[in-house]
Amino acid sequence: MCKLFPNVLACATFGNAPTSDGINRTTRSALYTPEYVMAGTGACPVDPTVTVGGQAISLGFFSKTCGYLVDYVRPMAIVLASFFALMIGIGGFKGGD
Repeated sequence: MCKLFPNVLACATFGNAPTSDGINRTTRSALYTPEYVMAGTGACPVDPTVTVGGQAISLGFFSKTCGYLVDYVRPMAIVLASFFALMIGIGGFKGGD
């Protein structure tokens, strides 16, 4: 075959690869510090304080409702989102017309 077609890839002869590839390599160190934007437990904001007549009044609606949101609403939102994601995934396996 190489006598008939000497330029085909099967008959190619290869030389040696160059020892230097021309890439200047350097070693550098990097420091990775994770940033916790979405904290694992969540964080409740501080109750707002209003000054009326020279006296500071703390409005305590964040401290009362935030505990309920973190303890009850957040897990339910995660469960519902997981359920809807599962339904979307199962929908891809259904046979269509």
